[in-house]
Amino acid sequence: RESVTVTCLVKAFNPPDLFLRWLRNGEPLPEADYVTLAPVLEPQTSTSYFTYSSLTISAADWATGDDFTCLVGHEQLPLQVAQKTVDKRPARCKKKGTGRPEK
Repeated sequence: RESVTVTCLVKAFNPPDLFLRWLRNGEPLPEADYVTLAPVLEPQTSTSYFTYSSLTISAADWATGDDFTCLVGHEQLPLQVAQKTVDKRPARCKKKGTGRPEK
């Protein structure tokens, strides 16, 4: 079964209370559709936290052209919310030093 997994990484926040939800075309997905790690203290700072969430999307759902968005809410964010929508345009790697797309 083919699928795509997208990840949302949230770093450098404190306090650890955080709201994270995945959306499909602006509508909330059921929490059972994704996995979110509880906030973990960053070892380098001992004063801020990080977490990540993983959403697995079937190849058929991915091909529909729907938008998938990670929505994060935290008291230290401007407007207390941030969101990032997955850009599904194909990326092309370039061979080092040639400027030509890799085949």
